[in-house]
Amino acid sequence: MVISQKNYPDIIQIGDVTKIDFSQYKDVDIIIGGSPCQGFSFCGKMLEFKDKRSSLIKYFFEAVETIKPKYFFLENVKMRKECSDYISQRLGVDCINFDSRYVTACRRNRLYWTNLKFDEQNIHSKNLLELLDDFVDESYYLSEERKCKISYEKDGKLFIKNAPNKMLQADHGDGVTLSRTFQQFMPLIRHQSHCVRAMNPDDVGVVLFENRQWRIRKFTLNEMEKIFGLPVGYTLGNSERKSKMCIGNGWDLNTITRFFSCLKYVNER
Repeated sequence: MVISQKNYPDIIQIGDVTKIDFSQYKDVDIIIGGSPCQGFSFCGKMLEFKDKRSSLIKYFFEAVETIKPKYFFLENVKMRKECSDYISQRLGVDCINFDSRYVTACRRNRLYWTNLKFDEQNIHSKNLLELLDDFVDESYYLSEERKCKISYEKDGKLFIKNAPNKMLQADHGDGVTLSRTFQQFMPLIRHQSHCVRAMNPDDVGVVLFENRQWRIRKFTLNEMEKIFGLPVGYTLGNSERKSKMCIGNGWDLNTITRFFSCLKYVNER
């Protein structure tokens, strides 16, 4: 709310979604939303619609079914097919599975339900090195002790530790997870960032070869905003950690733009 009010001071906040009478809203062009994902995510307890947070999706259904907007747009994580099929049935559209890595420098595989036309033309991902800041404070770099917990050097090359204990060589500009917990499953991504996790946004970083030595560091807030297609400074107004958590909870702008780009043609008619 702080971020939206800062960037769009004229926005009207109408309060708690669980207390809204949707029948009072008419002639609405579009309804957008994305309920909390914890109940649907394979990383959670899989309580699905029984999860109090994820069950908020029912208010999106209610809003669409009551208001009947021209367009609607819903986003969520990959989930069991039974759940995604139910959502598709309620909204009357098939879900679109799209990974943001095709249009940005971040792996972020998500499901989308919408009656907007998705632009699949001119798909072009970005290289992570294109988005890094020129000068970064030393505090973002891992200490030698922490670096040795997730990597090792051999013959002048850097290797990332992983569960199968394979020789996983890292290159300059590769994305890496910074904890052993996640490294066992997703240790390294070539020239792209891992998905930012809202609860621990600083658990993703980048491998760099600087001044003839291998180093690993976290992303700055500026870099995280650029990775998600946001203007630099867009999330300022919170602590850096809270801003990063908001980014992890939010949408990748490069992907969302492809869905909403069709609206400019509608408005021109």
